[in-house]
Amino acid sequence: MAGSGAGGEEGANISLARDGALGAVLGAVIGAAAGLIGVGGGEFRIPVLLHVLRLPVKLAAGANTVIGLGVVTLSLARRWGQMRWTADDLAVGGVMAVASVFGATVGARQAHRVSSPWLRRIISVYLIVVGAWMIFEALAHAETILLRPTGPTRWALAGLVGFAVAAASGALGVAGGEMRIPALMYLFGAPVKEAGTISLLASIPTVAAGAFAYRRLGHIPNRVLVLALLMGAGSLAGVLAGSALLPDVDRHAIKAILGGVLLLATAGLAVPGFLEWRKARMGRFVEVCGVDDVAEGKGLAIEVDGLGIAVFRDGGKYHALLGRCPHADAVMGRGWVDDGEAVCPIHQWRFKLSTGRCTTMPGRSLHKFRCKVVEGRVWVEV
Repeated sequence: MAGSGAGGEEGANISLARDGALGAVLGAVIGAAAGLIGVGGGEFRIPVLLHVLRLPVKLAAGANTVIGLGVVTLSLARRWGQMRWTADDLAVGGVMAVASVFGATVGARQAHRVSSPWLRRIISVYLIVVGAWMIFEALAHAETILLRPTGPTRWALAGLVGFAVAAASGALGVAGGEMRIPALMYLFGAPVKEAGTISLLASIPTVAAGAFAYRRLGHIPNRVLVLALLMGAGSLAGVLAGSALLPDVDRHAIKAILGGVLLLATAGLAVPGFLEWRKARMGRFVEVCGVDDVAEGKGLAIEVDGLGIAVFRDGGKYHALLGRCPHADAVMGRGWVDDGEAVCPIHQWRFKLSTGRCTTMPGRSLHKFRCKVVEGRVWVEV
């Protein structure tokens, strides 16, 4: 069984002194590259969070979005004054940013329904082709523009690209700069430095939506949030260093570096750490307890891969909700059932078992997990 038990604070075994210091150092290195190129760096933080800091996959993904939000926001702020913005740049970036909000939301919600091998193959081919071509252009000092639409066609294409990249990024839990920057260069004619800055503008809503969703789902408990902030502090220092180098680095050198980053990102799609993380993002059923472990009308607190879940039994049927009350962080599994609603044991906030909707305070709902019973055992999709 993947995990069970009363389940205290998720991520409680994190050493903030040791892991925070190590995360800050490694974050600075990744942040420097991100600040120079204009990407979020999520693909390179995931192996660190999983295999160096040893976070469970869900918590690693949540921490990654928090750090990524700080990285892309500071990168944009630092690069903003270094770029001569035109009305067209702002329009393209604005349209992409708005479309990214919807795309990221769709991607996050549909992540468990998307075929992981299918999505990896498409993105891998895209990154390999574009990365190799960028390195060739950098060595040959060549420039290629496939399209340069104008007027309404340009805005429509910006919306389409913004939505598509954000949807894929939302499903993968990254900012998407590695996919967005080449599109801006080859479909909109943006130079590589400007493309990176415009991409950051669209990256902010993508990672912000992801961070909000992970926090709401309980994948960023307070201790993990502190670790993310510590690693984020190092990352921000790296961003300041990387972005300071931007005016002095030749555009062809940046293009070559970006091409190499795209090829490394492709390799990241195949390494065990990324696959393990991606597998965790795809919904899977996990055996959590026996049918008799949950008393009628009561709850049971369990933990799966660091994620707290509350299983309730009502009329012989089983329901699984997120394990922490959004009001005071109480353990919902210690509560009970009343009239089809889970009741928090501390302040008696109530949540519909059928949907997770909070009837005490609208808008403060709990995530509901799919639940099934097989041969006397309760399974939950996480």
